[in-house]
Amino acid sequence: FPSHDTSSGSAYVNCIPLSAPVIKTQPVDTQIISGSYGQLFVVGEGVPNPSYQWIKDGVQLSGQISASLYLNNAQPSDAGLYEVILNNSQGSVTSSGANLTIINPIIE
Repeated sequence: FPSHDTSSGSAYVNCIPLSAPVIKTQPVDTQIISGSYGQLFVVGEGVPNPSYQWIKDGVQLSGQISASLYLNNAQPSDAGLYEVILNNSQGSVTSSGANLTIINPIIE
């Protein structure tokens, strides 16, 4: 008769529960001086890690898919209401809106 290995062992698996994205820190209203640099950001989490998509005035911004939205050389046309969608296989959530205002530099 063939011998059977009757030894037993244990395996440990860390199970991380899947979870829909949640926003820990919402983007906030921001003022940027025209021609300067600024940033909007969100802090979110989920399992698996969520993807990001920034939206300005209801329109998705091409290529703006990180937790931070950077504005270089901000212009009056950048002013508007910004939101970000966090999405993973478990669901999605949209941030509250943040108003971006572009202000004129003070000329002395």
